[in-house]
Amino acid sequence: MKNLVTAAIDARVGKFVLVSFPHVEGETDPGHPATGALDRSPNVIHFRTRLEAEKYLLQACQGTAMTPVVFRAGIVYGPGIKLMQAARWMLRHRLMAIWNKPTWAHLISLADFLSALRAVIENHRASGIYQICDDAPITLQDFLDQLADHFGLARPWRLPAPIFHIVGVGVEAMALILRTPAPLNRDIVRAGMTSCVADTSRMKRELLPTLAYPTIRQGIDLL
Repeated sequence: MKNLVTAAIDARVGKFVLVSFPHVEGETDPGHPATGALDRSPNVIHFRTRLEAEKYLLQACQGTAMTPVVFRAGIVYGPGIKLMQAARWMLRHRLMAIWNKPTWAHLISLADFLSALRAVIENHRASGIYQICDDAPITLQDFLDQLADHFGLARPWRLPAPIFHIVGVGVEAMALILRTPAPLNRDIVRAGMTSCVADTSRMKRELLPTLAYPTIRQGIDLL
């Protein structure tokens, strides 16, 4: 991140857009949504390092001609999105499982993600932090159930949360023994179990007042 920002400033780039996510604020929910804060300390490594990247960009641009934009997007769904393709494959083969505790997720369709991204690039006054999500936060459990119903497949297994942590440890240990990357680890499990809901009021005011797909119910046919 530091190398990219330095190169951009040296090249006199006008605007630097960092795609991030609201999860950098840690656990949030409909009553306490992410607000664009920078003073949080999330317990997930990936969230912490992305938050540090956001801070560095905003600080490095001070006193320069380059405008910093932090584009915090929710979970993107749509055609060609690998996460959704993987979920469908796992549902089809009855390998998808989810923990019992409700976990909030805030989605955004690929079409609306791209519209907002174009708006933030073309809007000369756009700067700072924008949170890009749809109008209806949903629990991860409900989302996966809707996905299964849409494809005519069985809904995911419901399992106790400790099982997922144990699997994460087991995969890490096996990867260490085999000297291969770990496709699943404890940090990924913690990330998946972190509820995330964002305040999108600034996005609505300055970038995208109306979404093409305000909820997953309108956008599920994209999958």
